[in-house]
Amino acid sequence: MPYFIIVFSIWLYPYIVKDSNPYVVYPIFVCVALFFLVFGLILNYISISICNDSIKVKHFLQKEKEYKMSDITKVKNGLGNDGEIKVYVGKKRIFTFSKLITGYDLMCQKLNILNF
Repeated sequence: MPYFIIVFSIWLYPYIVKDSNPYVVYPIFVCVALFFLVFGLILNYISISICNDSIKVKHFLQKEKEYKMSDITKVKNGLGNDGEIKVYVGKKRIFTFSKLITGYDLMCQKLNILNF
């Protein structure tokens, strides 16, 4: 992604340097930047729901997967102010959540971890 922005900026440079109309060049750059911002947000969409003894995880454009609480092998606390917590089944990370997400306290309670 950053490489594309650099290449796109180099491609737009001659249009910006010349006495070109900025009302043509800048909207193109803004539209491309907004497209990639929205595309990135959509691809990072994740839905997590808790049912009694299971966690259902649905990533964007994927089937919903259900994991039992007993399947979870590792819960890793991250450093930082947002209290990011990573949940693993085997060696695969199934999801990450932080204090910024609604239901953080409930998730900590269900996973039997302390709320930092």
